[in-house]
Amino acid sequence: LVASDICSTSLTLSWQPPTQTYGIDIEQYNVVCANQVNQSSTARSIYVNGLQPDTAYDCCVSAVNIARDEGPRACTTVRTLQNVPSAAPQNVRGYASGSTAINLQWSPPTYQYCIRHYSIFVREVNTGTQTQHTS
Repeated sequence: LVASDICSTSLTLSWQPPTQTYGIDIEQYNVVCANQVNQSSTARSIYVNGLQPDTAYDCCVSAVNIARDEGPRACTTVRTLQNVPSAAPQNVRGYASGSTAINLQWSPPTYQYCIRHYSIFVREVNTGTQTQHTS
């Protein structure tokens, strides 16, 4: 069982069929995530949404044959991503550092998300030219 395309409120689960079916066809797969999301699928992957940001989920899948017998579960723990910050950085200050450079300083937003980088947009006042930098 593999989780992919993990976002703040959704993810995709995919799996391989059981190696031993004893000659009985698989009719569907049952998927459970933290006892909150119960879905069935005839495919070997499923998109799960309606999850909470920054939350760990135990996700399991089991195969069900045409006799309605359910096999053992394969499980994995997945943590959804955090939402984008809802507040801007605080105390932004800039000062000249020579004739062609500017140093910027700031404090993280009040609520500290797992911030991977900051995007810095610079717009030249006279021309309106804008550039983007990553910190």
